[in-house]
Amino acid sequence: MLDTIEAGISTYGHPTSTVPMGGPGDEWAVVDESGAVKGVERLRVVDASIMPEVPSTVSNATTIMIAEHIARRVYRA
Repeated sequence: MLDTIEAGISTYGHPTSTVPMGGPGDEWAVVDESGAVKGVERLRVVDASIMPEVPSTVSNATTIMIAEHIARRVYRA
């Protein structure tokens, strides 16, 4: 039984910051402050991957906040 438990144990991370957001002068930035992919028209990325730095808390609430903020900026009524 212990072998079964040990075989099934793994860690689960919340990957972030793989497609970081940044300004025009940031050579590492893939998207701008509105999630628009640099150099690609009409494509946005709005998820945990655009966080410029890994947050020190769970990423779920932060991702929701970023998505809501970008949606308000992009789709103003």
